[in-house]
Amino acid sequence: MTHVPLITIIIPTYNQADWLREALHSVLAQRVTDWEAIVINNHSADHTESVVAEINDPRIRLITFANHGIIAASRNIGITEARGQWVAFLDSDDVWHADKLETCLPHLTDDTDIVTHGVHFWDGSRILRDWLPGPERQAQLRNLLFEGSAMSPSATIIRRSLLQQVGGVSEDAALRSAEDYELQLKLVKAGARIRFLPLMLSKYRIHPGQQSKSAERHMQASLLAVRMHYDSLTDRSWRDALRFRRRLASLHYGAGRLYQEAGDQISARRFFTRSLRQWPLLPRNWVALVLSLIPRGPTKAPHDRLPVLINGLHAKSGGGVTYLRNILGDLADDHRLEIHLLLHEDQYTLFGEPPEGVRLHLLQFKTGFLRLLLWEQFALPILAREMLAVVTFSPANYGPFAAPNPVILLRNSLAVVQRDKRLSKRVYWGMLALATALSLITCRRAIAVSDYARRSLSFGLPDSIVKRVEIIHHGIAPAFTPDASVRREQSTLLAVCDIYVQKNLHTLIKAMALLQAHQPSARLLIAGRIIDPDYHGELLRQIEHLNMGAMITFLGGCSQERLIELYRSCTVFVFPSTIETFGNPLVEAMACGAPIASSNTSAMPEVVGDAARLFDPLDTQAMAEAISGLLDDPAARAELSRRGVERAQQYSWKQTAAKTADVLVDAARRD
Repeated sequence: MTHVPLITIIIPTYNQADWLREALHSVLAQRVTDWEAIVINNHSADHTESVVAEINDPRIRLITFANHGIIAASRNIGITEARGQWVAFLDSDDVWHADKLETCLPHLTDDTDIVTHGVHFWDGSRILRDWLPGPERQAQLRNLLFEGSAMSPSATIIRRSLLQQVGGVSEDAALRSAEDYELQLKLVKAGARIRFLPLMLSKYRIHPGQQSKSAERHMQASLLAVRMHYDSLTDRSWRDALRFRRRLASLHYGAGRLYQEAGDQISARRFFTRSLRQWPLLPRNWVALVLSLIPRGPTKAPHDRLPVLINGLHAKSGGGVTYLRNILGDLADDHRLEIHLLLHEDQYTLFGEPPEGVRLHLLQFKTGFLRLLLWEQFALPILAREMLAVVTFSPANYGPFAAPNPVILLRNSLAVVQRDKRLSKRVYWGMLALATALSLITCRRAIAVSDYARRSLSFGLPDSIVKRVEIIHHGIAPAFTPDASVRREQSTLLAVCDIYVQKNLHTLIKAMALLQAHQPSARLLIAGRIIDPDYHGELLRQIEHLNMGAMITFLGGCSQERLIELYRSCTVFVFPSTIETFGNPLVEAMACGAPIASSNTSAMPEVVGDAARLFDPLDTQAMAEAISGLLDDPAARAELSRRGVERAQQYSWKQTAAKTADVLVDAARRD
């Protein structure tokens, strides 16, 4: 009896024999073997038939079919010939990762109709950027219609019966290059249940000039698909009409950007103007139109830029995430740099889609301190060289020693080991100290977020090593500003920090107990994620023991908008930390005009200057007196608020990014 495969892989091709060989070998490399592949050959004039013959695998069939330039017709032939319960599309110039089918297989269940995943955009030798599908809300018809495609053909596996139900792929010549998007709309309209996997499991090949050459054709085809399905919507509302116009504007804008990147400013202006006619309220359209009017000299080729791989694997909370979020866009805008961002898939929810010009690479491996350390030291240098990275920037105390031209960021103080008596934590901090010292010795350049960071993390190394370290302060997002219309609450203290021992919240809680006698209405709000659950448990037991549950509230992690509200409305911002190399919340609080009572150790005096009332963080009485003094003195609070706003103007993420870019460029040219 003939075996019926689970999955049929449909591969249309035309004069791409060598790329077809790569595509087929990526299929043969799959660890799941229950498949058949159908190559639909559009009468290629090259050696396509020989490629299939030399592979000589009985699971691969070759069908010769003239599609007359309509690739949808080739796909439909494949759907008709398919025997598998599921159909996977693969263009002959794309390739799959070896674990693609194995990863997707557990999701091919009775309650799912489509499984799709992310793709690497590449030029055959290097990854240009990554694209992730979804998210799940994108599978709703209106969102798909008004916000754009949610799937890539070579990254999609579809239930064959559903493809047959919707009539396969449209062969309308007017939809050519947007037939895949139109198919998505039909499938979602038919009630397809879609599973989005936030993983990169295939590579989509970008050909030189491909996007700009097909920009107008793709835009027109997409416009037609949108109009067709918009017209068939029932119960259209005025919101639908607005979203429809915005979608049309977005398609024109996208075509204009492709022409602009290709240097065709005349065509770019034409599409930007059309976009503004549809939706004149988007600032980016006006900016793009103005830029297209500026005469330009010869454009620098993308590969003339310096490829920089940013190792973001350590950015999981607090300052590390804040730092990367705020400098990535400006680094990408620097004409000297080509920015690649490396993250673990678990970090995607922290960062989301990166700014335009940043090429995101998501990794999948089991996490843990030792696993991350091994992966970073042995696998990352290989990956960096495969991507042709010239500089590897790790915005952490340590990074891969053998990566191309490593640059590190000295941002985590190691003195916390003096405060934490737990053996496991002492071992952790000891390993971190060793890794920091080795990274500083082997790196090309290093950046310290403060003078304190440079002094405390130099380990008494020779001046020839320490001179590699450049001091570049963190910046402040423009949204952090004072608001005179917001009245500050009475007797409300605010602390912003993730929850672990060096933040010294246990001493602040003791100071709050002392405040009760003089300030019985005082309350403390603590905003920050729980990084150390054991320490958080100790704080809760301390609060219960002191009977202060009504005075102290843990808010958890807060959005930027919520933090700004808290900074603007608190009576006093308290920063009790014993050890900090910088302290982003201090700058944020100053920028929002919050009166500050701060620790007087490590980098805090360097950051706040004369814009805070300082105290010894280990002296509970001194901390309580500093806070009480500000609660009792409105004039002192007003003066500190004024000084803070003034001092915060010294900190700028744009300035941080510009100085960082200079260091990265210098690291590449150092002998």
